[in-house]
Amino acid sequence: WLKVINSRLELDRCMSNQRYETTALSKRLVLQTWKGVLAEEEKLQKDWMDELISGVLVGMAGSGRDEDGVG
Repeated sequence: WLKVINSRLELDRCMSNQRYETTALSKRLVLQTWKGVLAEEEKLQKDWMDELISGVLVGMAGSGRDEDGVG
């Protein structure tokens, strides 16, 4: 589940790239969409959308489950 959600987050982040010009998603829309969902959101750099993402950003706080959903 987390892998699918993180893939969608990465897709949204990529789709906000200005190389897509008029078809690009606005960064504001992406930020508003994912606000409150990202793991440790308060620790992210302000420009996290411009950085290469190489980890899990979406988490399930207190779920007691690992990434496979087993726990």
